[in-house]
Amino acid sequence: MGRRQKQPAGHPPLNDFSAETLIERKRDTWPETSTPSVDAVIRLFRVRDIIYEESRQRVKKEFGLTRAEFEVIVTLRTVHPPYQLTPTQLQKSLLITPGGMTKVLHNLESRKLISRSRDTGDGRSLSVRLTQKGVALAEKVLPLVIEGYAEQLSEGLTVKQIEQLSSLLKRLLAALEPRSA
Repeated sequence: MGRRQKQPAGHPPLNDFSAETLIERKRDTWPETSTPSVDAVIRLFRVRDIIYEESRQRVKKEFGLTRAEFEVIVTLRTVHPPYQLTPTQLQKSLLITPGGMTKVLHNLESRKLISRSRDTGDGRSLSVRLTQKGVALAEKVLPLVIEGYAEQLSEGLTVKQIEQLSSLLKRLLAALEPRSA
């Protein structure tokens, strides 16, 4: 039988997985890895995970959509009518594997939220189009998800701080996104 690791008094507990405890434990046991940059990234990842998981659960429970299905219908709704993209365009914007995209599109098509057809200009390529039912669902689900985001962010930040955070993240992404293209 394995021995339980005893944590020295005054140190962060091993069964606490909050970002701040991880940062504190790292600072205590591996100080050379404790930098403001690393701490910021740990916090960003944790915020993303919490927000993502809560919205994923809500979308699944209230609308029966997986996160990928939700992202497809919302992405299609963000383009001008007829709310249409190719599967490749969708895949690149959502970072879903080709096999995963095929499954998601099949599920959405079976629920009549999208339709797929051959491109009239190039018979080899498919187009994915949001149906009226899909538009209605996207317009129903996204406001609820956005409301959840606002509630989560306002639990710890003022409106002004949220605006500042958004501005800082925009600035950071402007520098990083061109490198990842």
